[in-house]
Amino acid sequence: MDRLRAALTGFAADDPLRHDTSAATLHRIGWTLLTGLPIALGGDPHADIARSLASAWRAPASVDAAVNAALVLLIDHDLAVSTFAARVAASARADGYAAVSAALGAADSPLHISAATRTARLLTRVRRGLEPERALAEVLQDGNGIPGFGHPLYAGVDDRADALFPLLPALPDGEATMDAVRRLKETVAARTGLQPNVDLALAALVSGARLPDDAASTIFVVGRIAGWIAHIDAEYGEQAMRLRPRGEYVGR
Repeated sequence: MDRLRAALTGFAADDPLRHDTSAATLHRIGWTLLTGLPIALGGDPHADIARSLASAWRAPASVDAAVNAALVLLIDHDLAVSTFAARVAASARADGYAAVSAALGAADSPLHISAATRTARLLTRVRRGLEPERALAEVLQDGNGIPGFGHPLYAGVDDRADALFPLLPALPDGEATMDAVRRLKETVAARTGLQPNVDLALAALVSGARLPDDAASTIFVVGRIAGWIAHIDAEYGEQAMRLRPRGEYVGR
């Protein structure tokens, strides 16, 4: 997340036209970020964003289909807190980079996009031989709930996870990873009834592809940038400052 934030600032500083709120400029900013951030992370320039991003971790081409599917599945998901942060900034007519930066600030939190990295670390513990119960006990010590399970928009399994899981057995370590996922799912379901969300699928993707744990959040952010740009564009078409609530003093 730190490298993404630094790269975003660099791209903004190098763009003298960033304050233009036209759709053409905003779409150019979005394309700059989608293609430039993977390179800033060490990836190779490539027309396929999934390949460019995966190459940042020197991953083989066999992981590209799963990474691409994740990027597409993560483009948008209602008004998540990061998306709302982007729209609030855009309502004040912040430039595209600044609005994405606002979204990234909200995303870098244990209950939002950074939860994918927390989930990957949990899954890594299980894959290394730690019993799921003990791995869960350790991760719960941070006080932010069970990462990778439950979602307020889904009564059962997160639809995005359902779409991504079938692609993962084909990854280099896919079978072993899905075995760890199964054991973790069974333990959590028995204890809480919670079902997997997309963070668990992302954690399984990076584990099966032999990527570092924080690649889960990185893939999430890069995919969501396309959605943030679309929301920023939509907000520019609304009345300025419409997302400025009023406080009400109640004498306390």
